[in-house]
Amino acid sequence: MDTSDRTQWLQENTSLSALPNEVLQAIAARIEPITVQENRRLVLEDTQPPALYFLRQGRMERYRTQADTAAETISLLPGTVLYLQELLLGQPAEHTTITLSDCELWQIPRAAFLELVDAHPIISRTFSQQLASELRQMADQLAQEQTRQAELRPYLVPKVRRGIIGSSRYAVRLRK
Repeated sequence: MDTSDRTQWLQENTSLSALPNEVLQAIAARIEPITVQENRRLVLEDTQPPALYFLRQGRMERYRTQADTAAETISLLPGTVLYLQELLLGQPAEHTTITLSDCELWQIPRAAFLELVDAHPIISRTFSQQLASELRQMADQLAQEQTRQAELRPYLVPKVRRGIIGSSRYAVRLRK
């Protein structure tokens, strides 16, 4: 697959489609195809990802096992961009990623990707805009949930007293 085919695939299948074509071409030129066998860990959580990955074919899953958060598992489909946020922000991986089938991945080693980011600042700007959009959506969801809770608060049933409740003759007899 040549650079133009890779560029078109990135444009059609990934979240990087918001980037200009010339930036996608620069990214496509740095791609190194790799194959990872089934049931292999790609990156462990709390470690620095060695590269930016694109899931080209196959099935993967990512999960988090930190004790202070709820366990979560997310299935990944072709077109998923892995570790973009971590590389741009210099953070460790939040999830462990494992292959569920033999997978074809495209990778750009960390150093090469950071060179691309330095050469094309629009990558960081676009990512920042995407994060800001996600933050707005989360804020809207939070506001809706707070409104919902306020509306439901009058219907909150107080804690029931222990024992038999009611004033019917059967309840009175049971209490005696």
